[in-house]
Amino acid sequence: MSDDYINPSDYAGDLRELLNELIYMRMPFGMFGPKKYPPKGVLLIDLPLEYLSWFHQRSFPKGNLGHLMEQVYELKAVGMDELFHPIRKIHGGRTVLSPQKLKREQLRQEIEALNRSSDG
Repeated sequence: MSDDYINPSDYAGDLRELLNELIYMRMPFGMFGPKKYPPKGVLLIDLPLEYLSWFHQRSFPKGNLGHLMEQVYELKAVGMDELFHPIRKIHGGRTVLSPQKLKREQLRQEIEALNRSSDG
């Protein structure tokens, strides 16, 4: 084997550890923090790539939060967002990032329910 050979199993433990940390890590501040997305903020894995790119261009926060945000950015930037599907499944799906869309969807469901009740 050449010196350039990378054995994927050498990194499996690191990836597993990263995913285990990301299961519960949420954005603790800013436009995706608890003030706008109560009670705990948005999961890091559900942050938009554009938001993570902004930090990438300027700098990620210090410490573990910044490290995890950078890892999420790197994975999303290369198209590996599907890697986070099992984590999202644990939390009941992807975080809805637009409260207006949620309100529209709730309104649509309420109108449908009223229509069904008036038909019956």
